[in-house]
Amino acid sequence: MGAAWPPTWMEQPMINKGNPVVLEKNMSFFTHMILNDRKTGLSMAVAEQAIITEDAPEIITHVPRTPIIKS
Repeated sequence: MGAAWPPTWMEQPMINKGNPVVLEKNMSFFTHMILNDRKTGLSMAVAEQAIITEDAPEIITHVPRTPIIKS
């Protein structure tokens, strides 16, 4: 899975429309998207760990962004 911070990696604040939390400098976020194929039962996830800076977020994920294809 990767790094996890207790008690869970699914903590508030969630980044969604209407959330009043302001993203501030030095906050760390793990953002992810899960894609499911109901027909085949397959799923995949894409994620990044980032730190908010004055400018663009600093991506601290250090794994390649190329797909891993197993045959």
